Amino acid sequence: MKPIALACFAALTLLSTVALAKPCAPEGPWVLAIVSSPPPRGFKIGDVLDRLAVELSARGMTLCDAAPPPARQAPVATVTLAQPSPRVVALEVDVRDGTRKKHEKREIDLVQAPPERSATVVALAADELLRAAAEELALEVGQSSAPPPTTSPTEAGGSQARSDGADTTGHPRARTLALGLRGAGELWTGGLSLLGADALGSLAVAPRTRLELYVGARKAFDRDATHGAVEAWAPCGRLGGSVSLTRPSSSPELAIAGRLGVYAVSVSGQPTAGSRGGADTSAALTIEAGPSLRVLLPEGQSALVLDAMLGAALRGVSARDGDEVVTGLTGVALTASLGFVTGVL
Repeated sequence: MKPIALACFAALTLLSTVALAKPCAPEGPWVLAIVSSPPPRGFKIGDVLDRLAVELSARGMTLCDAAPPPARQAPVATVTLAQPSPRVVALEVDVRDGTRKKHEKREIDLVQAPPERSATVVALAADELLRAAAEELALEVGQSSAPPPTTSPTEAGGSQARSDGADTTGHPRARTLALGLRGAGELWTGGLSLLGADALGSLAVAPRTRLELYVGARKAFDRDATHGAVEAWAPCGRLGGSVSLTRPSSSPELAIAGRLGVYAVSVSGQPTAGSRGGADTSAALTIEAGPSLRVLLPEGQSALVLDAMLGAALRGVSARDGDEVVTGLTGVALTASLGFVTGVL
């Protein structure tokens, strides 16, 4: 168990480093964001790009602020942000359809926007400008619907929402609720080595933030004692959340997660001849934190999730053979898990 857990932790650490250094590499249509130098002031440009990325990802698009490798396809649209004066942000978009291109521009007066909402106003204005340019281009080329980066089930003419969650562009709609399963292993310094599985639910409450709930069970490897053997198992639950360190809809997505865990640890003794055994159930309370790596599968609504956590027992449970502590869910732990999640709502 220990070599496997250590290998999982080392692999996730390596993958996390790669994910942070990985350039934008979209698997489908993508939009290039160009920010003037120096960047606009009065709001965080990262907040603008995050919100715009969410709007585009709902239609199957990826937002990049740097060109991916040359072998990738050209962007379907380009958004340029500049600030010609302290209170004005200038937006320019170019939407392409083959050899045709549509150019639109707009200026936004930041004085009319509350400071805390300036980034959202700019992002939504950029998305609206993309939609408008695409619709005009669609009319020019005689198409009945706009290109993928700007088509919306509620705004594009003749487009209808579908019950399977996809819009008429063929791209999946972003999901806020995901359900799944995972297998997990835990190695506690108190002696318990646990294997088990969880059902999980994940709710996106913000572009970079998820709430998570896990319900499952763990079984311990038996431990030999002076007067027999000790068996242990535990139903358990976890509640926590994660904050993404990479841009929403990117893959792989690296996040930092933290969770509070509750176990009902049932311990029983299997005595040798002439000895007496017993059984007991006690509650344990734990906390854990660490990196979580999410890799989207090709259809975009499902993902593989790999976690490696460091945990600690806030309230531990020990098994004894007389005065001797045989094993326990105590001290600190290294945990690793691999799971599958898919969006449902």
